[in-house]
Amino acid sequence: MPSSKHHSRQKFDLSIGSSDVLCLIQAHLSEHGLTGSLEALQNESGVKAAGSVNKNWQQWAARGEWGIILQQLAKLDLSRGGNRNLPTLMSEVYEMSILELGEKGELAVAYATLRLVAHSLDQIDDNTKQASNLVRNSKELTSEQGIPKSRQLEQKLAALSALRKNKPSSIEEALLPPNYYSRPNKQSLRDELGHKLMESIPQVPSSRLMCLLQQAVQWQAHTGQFPLITQYYNADEGDDDATRNNIFTKKRACKKRTFDLVLGKTVHADTNDDDDNVIHESIVRKVYTQVSFGKKAAPQVAVFHPDGGSLITGSSDGLIEIWDPSSRYQELRMDLSYQQNEELLGHDDNVKVTALAISPDGHLLATGDANGLIKVWKILGDGVCLRKFQAHLQSWISCLQFNPNASVLLTASHDTTCREYGLRSQGRLLKEFRGHSSFVTQCAYHLSNDSQDDDEEEDWILKVVTASADGTVRLWDAATSELLHIIRPPSASPAHIGASILIPISGSSSTAIDTLEIHSIFVLPKNQLLLVPRSSCAYLISLSLPTPGTVLQTYSISSPKKTGINAIV
Repeated sequence: MPSSKHHSRQKFDLSIGSSDVLCLIQAHLSEHGLTGSLEALQNESGVKAAGSVNKNWQQWAARGEWGIILQQLAKLDLSRGGNRNLPTLMSEVYEMSILELGEKGELAVAYATLRLVAHSLDQIDDNTKQASNLVRNSKELTSEQGIPKSRQLEQKLAALSALRKNKPSSIEEALLPPNYYSRPNKQSLRDELGHKLMESIPQVPSSRLMCLLQQAVQWQAHTGQFPLITQYYNADEGDDDATRNNIFTKKRACKKRTFDLVLGKTVHADTNDDDDNVIHESIVRKVYTQVSFGKKAAPQVAVFHPDGGSLITGSSDGLIEIWDPSSRYQELRMDLSYQQNEELLGHDDNVKVTALAISPDGHLLATGDANGLIKVWKILGDGVCLRKFQAHLQSWISCLQFNPNASVLLTASHDTTCREYGLRSQGRLLKEFRGHSSFVTQCAYHLSNDSQDDDEEEDWILKVVTASADGTVRLWDAATSELLHIIRPPSASPAHIGASILIPISGSSSTAIDTLEIHSIFVLPKNQLLLVPRSSCAYLISLSLPTPGTVLQTYSISSPKKTGINAIV
């Protein structure tokens, strides 16, 4: 005989019922405000929602909006969630709504509502009394406990009507019978009921349907059931190497393979780039050139000039050099007089140049070093230094950016701050964006339009975006330096498409234990941001209101190394 302590392994039933599928769809519709579709689905299927996606129960209760609460409760299946208090809570909401209708003078409506729900109130009241053993001995019952709930409410309404009879309207609303409410303060009763609603009503996790679908697709791809489709673009026959390398002007006919998630099969489609004016670039497979520095110098930072050719580098010996594209960046540009005369731009000897930024028109170059010093150069002229100022005291400059008209310079530093300096005011400090708990790695300007009308000039807002080693990206109002939003990618597992990685501003000053350093950010058109943490996954994020921080796309590498993605250019 086997031991009584032996437990057999139980198998979990992973089958999905049709009602669960309908509940997931209902949650998705409710979350996206498709109330008409939600009501039509519930009426046709007869299946109510398993939980709520709303979190406004306390606010509704505090304002006495019992009509809205009852409408939302009517859409829920109160038998789910394992909470036996929901029927009692429903009864309390009805009771409170009837009493407040009477208090407002709507006695006819209060009596009509009472007649509609009297049977349900009495039945729930009886079940509650039996569960609490209140009917064990009739002698133990108080006079009120022995009266049905509907009869109690009717007596309170009758007492209210008799008290207010033949009274002036100005005095009527202030008159209430004794013990009309269960406690003297009506607002405290509202708050308590709102708190009960928040605790008792099951909450559906955000983007639950999208999360399950994304996980299912990832699992099928992991197990080989889901085809991994690669898009192949075939060059025209007869192309030589020179033509094939011209990736910026070559438009090619392509044959694309995609997978239709709904149909569950691979679709082949022949398309021509001339139809949609799309340029497909070849994958970089070979090193184009190598730039050589001195024996004791090492490159620290590099940017391309807006002209699309010149390469500007800053090195560990403090020098700034502009390289000639016609020589495959093996020689310096000798059409610049200061380089021809061997008068190179630079900082103090052996002070690393750590950041570079070029103005939108390409005339100015801003450079920062490891000691927090900023210099602004006129690179297309005689190479004169126009501005020189200490932006951060003995702190590494990690990033620089000009504003759209090159009158202001944005700086990021390892001292955990981002600052804005006016170039027309001799490098005067204009604003400071403070709030990160670790060094700031990136900073950028973002011109956004949060309205639907792109023609309204007053709706365009200039914002500042900063990224930090504390694992957060922060959005600031450039005019007031006010913190608007905080975005933090998850560290445990990649966020799925449709998820929100926005976190509350309050209580976010400290660094989380398992945070991912934000290595790079790229502000893109259409209020989008490419966020690159030091992990195996990068994210395309929406910055549009009302849901900034929503993941639009994820980019991951199949076999990440220990450090994962280090940079994207």
